[in-house]
Amino acid sequence: MVMNEYSLLELETIFNNFINDFNLERSTDTIWLYPKDIRFDYLPSQGFKLHISATIINCIDIAQIVLPYFHEYNIPYKIISSIEELLMLNRGLYGYSQIGKFITVYPEDPGMAINLSTILDQRTKVFSGPKIPSDKPCFPQSLIFYRYGEIRGNEENRKIPKNHLVMPNGSLVEDTRSSGLAVPDWVINPFEKYEENSIDQLPKNYVVIEVLRKRGKGGVYRVIDLSTDDKKVKILKEGLFQGEVEVTGTDARTRLQWEVKLLDKLSKSNNIFPHVYETFYMNDNFYVVMEDKGHKSLKQLVKENKNFEIKDILNLMITITEQLVKLHADGIILRDLSLDNIVLNDKGECFVIDLEFAYKKTEGPPLIAVGTPGFCPKRIYSLKQTVVPPDLSHDIYAIGSMIHILIMPSKYMEFLELSLDSVIDKKIILEAWNRGVLPPFIPSKLKNLISKSTSEDHEYRYHNTETFLSDLIDIRKELV
Repeated sequence: MVMNEYSLLELETIFNNFINDFNLERSTDTIWLYPKDIRFDYLPSQGFKLHISATIINCIDIAQIVLPYFHEYNIPYKIISSIEELLMLNRGLYGYSQIGKFITVYPEDPGMAINLSTILDQRTKVFSGPKIPSDKPCFPQSLIFYRYGEIRGNEENRKIPKNHLVMPNGSLVEDTRSSGLAVPDWVINPFEKYEENSIDQLPKNYVVIEVLRKRGKGGVYRVIDLSTDDKKVKILKEGLFQGEVEVTGTDARTRLQWEVKLLDKLSKSNNIFPHVYETFYMNDNFYVVMEDKGHKSLKQLVKENKNFEIKDILNLMITITEQLVKLHADGIILRDLSLDNIVLNDKGECFVIDLEFAYKKTEGPPLIAVGTPGFCPKRIYSLKQTVVPPDLSHDIYAIGSMIHILIMPSKYMEFLELSLDSVIDKKIILEAWNRGVLPPFIPSKLKNLISKSTSEDHEYRYHNTETFLSDLIDIRKELV
């Protein structure tokens, strides 16, 4: 919808027609509309709230993206009642501090505020809007702003005047909306650890020693950290603002931010995932410095004609599958698991990298179709324009594919030589699934496991990761 082709009256009509579908009511003597079917009574009287900035040109597009999400998950919010009111708001006619506040969102706690800010930033990244003077932006170039303040007011306690906050010691302080005072100094700010100072050049303590990858979404570099006594080698990963923008508006910066959030959690409990050392913004792009887990990926080793014993292959895949059991129990599906994102160190230990396309229903960027040729069902890859809800069998499919290729890499090598890691046509892509017939010395149970896990028949595949792991372990025992 190209909004600047419409008159103000036409925009008003479009806006009214859209919001009529959401059962909104206007609060007395205000410019705001509230959803009738979403509860507000459980919210605290004060806390963190989010504001979505918009202009009269893009506000309808933004509302069409976020309002259905709010109603699906029963998230309390208020929205400006008309285009004309937004025009006046953005002119500062309702107060300088109110500029840009198209929609106000009310998280129930700081953790939810963090999650919502990330999700809303992902969904609105392609738009721009005025800065909100009373708030702080959640991310550089973001439409999502936050501040700590009154939420439901103090209607339960009439002794507390309106627009006042209660300090921990019980005393009252005015809920100011001045620039630079988005969070009172007596409030713990959960956004601080996600806010990074924006810089315009790479910190001097990092020296790039190897370029591992350069793509439209950014680069991956191996760097030396001169600030450490042992001059530690680390990985620097780059997510470009507006890099490889997806149909949902999600860009590479958002994907990398999501990966960091996952790694922050996963690396604390298991060494198979790289530890995040620090993050920062540089020229609106997002960077993460993380642990260098392994020097070569399984794909690189296959290219170098590395031969794997069956027992070693099973050990590697059991290690990964043990982590899949935990991830799947937590509702996380990796989705894009392949030889490319399993790395080995000099000791032969394996690690999982590149989690930016991992899926978790209630968190992360909007779902899009992803899949690496040969490591996802053919149907998933052929329907790349259609989003197929991921399930556990997709990760198990990838494990089965990796086992087959590592046992018999010749066909996959032929595919790599044809593709040359560049743009490849559909006929060549299909060669990625041509893994060849397993040799007769492979145990029948292992053949059956590979066949079942990589079946194109969705119903036939494994749908329980623990069962798949148990079968892998049983097969390994028989090889002893």
